[in-house]
Amino acid sequence: MRIVGLTGGMISSGKSTVSNLFKANDIPVVDTDLVARDVLKRGTGGWKKVVATFGEDVLLANGEVDRPKLDQIVISDHDKRQLLNRLLAPYISTGIFMEIIKLWIKGCKVIVLDVPLLFEAKMDKWTKPIIVVWVDPEIQLQRLTARDRTSEEDAKNRINAQMPLDIKRTKADIVIDNNGSLLDLNEQFRKVLSKVTKPLTWTEFWLSRQGALSALVSVISWESLSKDYIKDNMDKEKRQEIFKKNTDYIKEFNMDRNRPYKLKVNKFADLNKEEFHASHTGDRRLSIPRSVSYDKYQNLPDSIDWRNKGAVTPIKTQGKYCGSCWAFSAVAAMEGFIKISTGKLISLSVQELIDCDKGGANRGCNGGYSDHAFRFIIHNKGLTTESNYPYNGTDGTCNKKKAASHAAKISYFKQVPVNNEAALLKAVAQQPVSVVIDASCSEFKYYESGVFTGNCGTKLVHAVTVVGYGTENGTGTKYWIVKNSWGTGWGENGYMRIQRDVDAPEGLCGIAMKASYPTAIMILVVILALIDVKDRNPSRNSITN
Repeated sequence: MRIVGLTGGMISSGKSTVSNLFKANDIPVVDTDLVARDVLKRGTGGWKKVVATFGEDVLLANGEVDRPKLDQIVISDHDKRQLLNRLLAPYISTGIFMEIIKLWIKGCKVIVLDVPLLFEAKMDKWTKPIIVVWVDPEIQLQRLTARDRTSEEDAKNRINAQMPLDIKRTKADIVIDNNGSLLDLNEQFRKVLSKVTKPLTWTEFWLSRQGALSALVSVISWESLSKDYIKDNMDKEKRQEIFKKNTDYIKEFNMDRNRPYKLKVNKFADLNKEEFHASHTGDRRLSIPRSVSYDKYQNLPDSIDWRNKGAVTPIKTQGKYCGSCWAFSAVAAMEGFIKISTGKLISLSVQELIDCDKGGANRGCNGGYSDHAFRFIIHNKGLTTESNYPYNGTDGTCNKKKAASHAAKISYFKQVPVNNEAALLKAVAQQPVSVVIDASCSEFKYYESGVFTGNCGTKLVHAVTVVGYGTENGTGTKYWIVKNSWGTGWGENGYMRIQRDVDAPEGLCGIAMKASYPTAIMILVVILALIDVKDRNPSRNSITN
């Protein structure tokens, strides 16, 4: 974050005019005069200090501080003025700091700190560059007496109560000469604005929310990751080298302010490319399936988010050493369809697929295919719940007893026509859809937020689930909402928004190349038992769609 210091005379130098120009150009301003007003509100710590020191004579009838009266007491008495500054300085500094933090959290890259006593309060150390609005002392005196209709002696006392503008001018990085007209002032301001809004320096970037959080996460992540790898592999130096290379890449990427999405350091930062693909993808590459005829849907909604309709279970994590994305993708699509068809959201077992769907194309933690998972579920006559057969992220022997307790069945699945985003849109408009994408680029691996528009290819190595689509406000960029299986620490709380309707027919990252979804489910007696059966036909023991 760049914190620009703005100061001048406390009165009649034109500082407030410049401050308002910054606000008019959407640059946030922290006004210390406003902070000071809050500090002196009735009942605050600052208010109590002032009343205890200067007596109740400085209060109005409503108990608030009579600021003009307090000013008159301290304006001509140097010792009292210094005393007041000492009393209020801690409260004002804290108030300013909290305002800066609020703007930092919002992601503001440039703010202006408007402080009449910038140098006196030693706040110049916080800011760069420092702008001094300067005016000739005689002109300042004329303006003050004309504005406030005060005596020349009283005006001089008020001006002399602060550091002379000529001294402030020598400490400035930028001087705005306000001896002329408002037109002259505006012309100077335009030049100043271009300087303070130029790209952030490296130091300023690391003081921004993006940079500081990236650095903090880098330290925390490395400490956490290094402990794991010291225990597992005893190769800390190698891991640290990989980690540094990856974090440097992320930092450089995020320096480009024009990108529509950001990256962040995450749990993959100490894995090289080969290790990452071996452990966190898992869709085994096959030839693209033949397109299947798709139903014609008309009047599709402009946007849909199945999360908001309660058809998506919480984000799950496939783990560090299991290439089981194919199973997570298939299960998420099935969970969504069950909810849409029956009104019941059931978390189904991924581990059953890993342990039991073997002997064919699917190979547990060594990869598989979501459409083959649908075939297994149909042949197996159903899938049990996550709570009955919980995920452990390893290949195991099929627990037939647990697997026999089916919670839901499907009788068919469909494949979306290949290389057709319009057909995929129609499918997602009716339910979550399993897709396979190219997740091999580093930008995908370290994605944090925004609409992803990265340079990925069509190496289909990772299965995810499309759970909606929409359009970015402001830019008009269309996107898919993708549910991943890498935990909530990745992306937008486990999700990604990826650009939709690109020029390539296969879609960005090949998202429209291999998509499928289950149809015709059956909910068994186990699920029906959860439903109020009073108004249901007693002879009916299953639901078929």
